[in-house]
Amino acid sequence: MAKVRLDINSISVQGIITTAQTIANGLTNNPSFPTPSPAPSVLNAKAHEVDAASQEVESLKQLLKIKQSTLDAKRQELRGLVKQARNYVELASSGDETAILSAGMQVRAESTPVGLLLAPQNFSVMEGTNPGMVEMKWKSVKGSNSYIIERSTDPPTSASWSAASVSTKSKFLLGGLNSGERLWFRVAAVNSAGTGAWCSPILKIIP
Repeated sequence: MAKVRLDINSISVQGIITTAQTIANGLTNNPSFPTPSPAPSVLNAKAHEVDAASQEVESLKQLLKIKQSTLDAKRQELRGLVKQARNYVELASSGDETAILSAGMQVRAESTPVGLLLAPQNFSVMEGTNPGMVEMKWKSVKGSNSYIIERSTDPPTSASWSAASVSTKSKFLLGGLNSGERLWFRVAAVNSAGTGAWCSPILKIIP
C-alpha cells in the first residue's frame, strides 16, 4: 500500500507555500478526491496569508538593516564628537583634575613605573633526555619578557656565574654539558626595567 511522502517539518517557508498551492491545484476537480479536506480554496487562502506574512518579514529585515546602518553611522559620529570634547577639555584644563571632573569626565590614572621583577619560584633542574643535558623549569613571572639562565662551577662564588642561555618560556633544555660535572644553576626574570632577582640556585650532577 502506497503512502504519501511529505516532509513538512524541514521545509522552508516558500517551500510550504508552493507545496500547499500544488496540492490545492491537484485536488481541485479531482475525481479521485471528490470531497477534499481541507478544501483547495482553504489551502490556497492560507498559502496566500503565509506568503504575505513572509514578504512583510523580509521587508522588515531590510528595514532593520537600513536602521542598523544608520545607527552605526550616527554612533560613529557621536564617538568623534566625544573625542573632540575630550581633546578640548584635556587641552583647556592644563591637567587640572578638578576642572576635568567638572566637565563630566573621568581622570586617567597615572601609570605606575614597572620595577624589577621578583625571583622565579619553583625552580627545578632535572635530567634531560640525553647525557650531558638538563631540563630546567620554573613558575612564570607576571610581566616578564624573558628569562636569563646562569650556571656556575662548584662551589659558586660571585664571580663564577656565567650566562648559560636565554628563554622566553618558563622552561629550558640545556645540552652540551660534561657528564659527571657538578654545576649550579639559577634563573632570573627580565623586563624593561632590567634583570630581576635571582632564584635560589640548585646544584646538579650532570648525567
